[in-house]
Amino acid sequence: MRFLGTGTSFGIPVVGCPCAVCQSVDARDRRTRHGATVETDDGSRRLLIDTPPELRLQLLAAGITTVDGVFYTHAHADHTHGIDDLRVFSARRGRALEAWADADNAARLRSTFPYIFDPGYRPPEGTTKPEIHLRIFEEASPLRIAGFDLTPFPVPHGDITAWGFRTGNLGYVTDAKRLPAAAWRILEGVRVLVLNALWHGNPHPTHFNIEEAVDVAQRIGSRRTFLTHLTHRVGHGMFTGPARVDLGLQRLQWLQGQAIDHGRADIADHVVRAWNRRVGQQRHDMFEAAPGNENQADVRMAVDETVELLSIGGAAGQERAVQVGGEHQPGCERIVGARGPAGRGGCRRIGQRWCA
Repeated sequence: MRFLGTGTSFGIPVVGCPCAVCQSVDARDRRTRHGATVETDDGSRRLLIDTPPELRLQLLAAGITTVDGVFYTHAHADHTHGIDDLRVFSARRGRALEAWADADNAARLRSTFPYIFDPGYRPPEGTTKPEIHLRIFEEASPLRIAGFDLTPFPVPHGDITAWGFRTGNLGYVTDAKRLPAAAWRILEGVRVLVLNALWHGNPHPTHFNIEEAVDVAQRIGSRRTFLTHLTHRVGHGMFTGPARVDLGLQRLQWLQGQAIDHGRADIADHVVRAWNRRVGQQRHDMFEAAPGNENQADVRMAVDETVELLSIGGAAGQERAVQVGGEHQPGCERIVGARGPAGRGGCRRIGQRWCA
């Protein structure tokens, strides 16, 4: 699996924003709108998740030249308005590209993009439009797209319904505020989980915040959870290192330490002040272990473009990818299944350096 975009609807940096994250020189703090792919190990089949506004740029950055199908989580603009970039695939294939959505979101797509989905419209001679065969899926009914077996499930997202899915050992949920009972059942036993999470604290009416996402990850018990759909209120640098996010007050202690380690004492102090304002405690109270929080959830921030996760299939559900070794240079991040220069195993590129 590969992340193409991990930002919220504004993207990061936000236009005209002077905040530290939007002005960051860390490439991991540049987040385009949500998109991802599920791929075979050899790249021979590829399922695209959503068509965000930056889709063309995301595909170029990831070196993706083929797409075999599309799964739409919902019809909001930040998940659909790159749909015209599918035109190159249908033109090159000489036939329609298959895309799937639920009935309500399919109707929204047809209404928003009539030049694509109106069967009576043909583009002027010498021009093209995306040729898309829009198909409908139903709740909890397994479907096969581009050779991948998916089980979709609905999640509440404000006044509409968005859709998550499970394929193999991967559970994927973007733009959700809570998980209904059916989602918990379908996600039971996943090894890798992807969840939306906007920021710390300040609960949002239509999205998980980070605390809520961590709680979901702990309850599901996934080996690793990646946070996506992130805003500029939280920078990636606070989550590097061991990437162990403890629960409750212990998590805030860890965040403060990470900020200090990365030379961001201002963020560390902000974390403390914000917590003190919220609960009326003194600074030293923040470092008392919270009872009942012995469990930890391995939660990491997703990164745009080149992150490739653990294999989600394989014999008996085994994870086939292995974590590359070697010492890591400043500016690099250890991930699973990455390819270095000339296809060598290595760390993902951050800035100008590759780890061996």
